[in-house]
Amino acid sequence: MEKQRIAIYCAAQMYPQWEKAFAAYSIVHADPAQPLTELLLKAAKSGVSLFAILDGAQKSDEEMLAAIQQYREIEGAQIPGMRIAFMAARHRETPSYLFRVLVNLDVLDIVAPPKEAGADFNGFYELAEVIAHPKSYSDIVALLAGNVINPKLIGLSSAEEMREKSRPQVRIAVAQIDQRRGGSTHTTLLLARTLVMLGYKTAVFLDSRTWKNLRRCYPRARCNVPNGLIVLSGIDFYRNEGFARINGYDYVLADFGCARWVDLNETPENKVLEESFRTAQLGVLTSVVSPLGDHTPFERVLKIWQKKNQLANLGGVKFSFFGLANEGILENWRTVAQRLNPKAELYSMPYLPDPLNYEVHEAHCPEIIQILAPVLRAKDR
Repeated sequence: MEKQRIAIYCAAQMYPQWEKAFAAYSIVHADPAQPLTELLLKAAKSGVSLFAILDGAQKSDEEMLAAIQQYREIEGAQIPGMRIAFMAARHRETPSYLFRVLVNLDVLDIVAPPKEAGADFNGFYELAEVIAHPKSYSDIVALLAGNVINPKLIGLSSAEEMREKSRPQVRIAVAQIDQRRGGSTHTTLLLARTLVMLGYKTAVFLDSRTWKNLRRCYPRARCNVPNGLIVLSGIDFYRNEGFARINGYDYVLADFGCARWVDLNETPENKVLEESFRTAQLGVLTSVVSPLGDHTPFERVLKIWQKKNQLANLGGVKFSFFGLANEGILENWRTVAQRLNPKAELYSMPYLPDPLNYEVHEAHCPEIIQILAPVLRAKDR
């Protein structure tokens, strides 16, 4: 079995210790004498799964952040994803502004030594824990907050405070069934715009590539670039779900893009995505149906779940379809799906070409309201 590849960005004299400690892995030395962006790209292309940056190895925080930002911009279009970990030194202030910027660059695996005098801390053990148990957004929130009851540093800037008692927050996950045909972002925008028009404070999390495309489409939109925040049609758009989830929104919608976990060939990464999707209070799978009558994406989902004995999943997921030629197709699918699971819900979406300008009046789109119904207040259903 091939060993997992781990890259350690540290001074040359420190590398032998890390190589010895992680003999069970294939360890690669990333020499700080070389540009960090090039090292990140090289590591990702060579199959490195985790790139660990040791505090103090870089010349400055600004150079490190600029290098990671440049890598992220190239990564989305050219190479597969790679986790980046940051191992903070004892002298590093905690909570630190640097941590918040790293999180906005999708660096969630941050390890900070405890500040208590004499507290045990083993960097080798901590990195091993990161490899075995990737950090979650809740871990990051705790790290940013520090040991403060009402932290002011959790927010996107020092002027923003986390509410003492935030309202119950609902998380909605949206993904598309097929790689070739979109629909997840369009559906996410429709749901978000509806929630805003109903009077809810709403945020949307987009991956970096979609966020950049949105920025290009709306260049005049108010944008706080360091925080990854764009405001459009009353919706706050973020590049990092963690920031969206800690700032007092009623609803946070996550656009997953293609549901890669709907596959017989499971991978650890896909399992993490699937778990994140399923832990949302509302999950929506969407698809654009070909006018030529190609209905394989949805049928494929049913067959795969049947083989995996996961038909119960239909009970917690709603399906929305764009472009259905007639109601008969939807009824046939609904009959098959409900035979497998009586709770399966399928909807044919109307033609709504501009979701950001969608106005919810007295005659709002019933399909959208039906999809949102389980997480809406009774008066809005």
